[in-house]
Amino acid sequence: MTEQNLARVNVKDLPISTKWAIEISNFIRHKNLSQAKKQLEKVLEYKLAIPLRRFNFDRGHRKGNMGPGFYPQKSTKYILSLLNSAEANAEYKGLNKESLYIKEIIPNKGSTSWRTGRHGRRQAKRTNLNLVIEERKKWLKDNS
Repeated sequence: MTEQNLARVNVKDLPISTKWAIEISNFIRHKNLSQAKKQLEKVLEYKLAIPLRRFNFDRGHRKGNMGPGFYPQKSTKYILSLLNSAEANAEYKGLNKESLYIKEIIPNKGSTSWRTGRHGRRQAKRTNLNLVIEERKKWLKDNS
């Protein structure tokens, strides 16, 4: 793995739920970058649901050939902006925009801070996210 064909985004303490970040990450991992962005835009328009694989207790099924699903709006907006940032980093490095794919996306629980005000005994949700996109190399079939 060389750093020449990679672009990274590492963000700490995003104000989104780690639960939804995990589900969205599982949905877009190893996909083409442009395809993943289109699918997340459809989630924002309530036309495509994120399939829930891990946190699916007491959730209803969605139309089509899927089980429980959900439309996490806030988390989707943040992750979509991170994908745009990673794409800009890749363009700056001179990578081909059409051959980019999401190599790894890892959400982790971030720091917790107490909220202030009347309901001050609740903790804020924070998520750390590490995103790596890579340029796919086209292999020739007669390269044996």
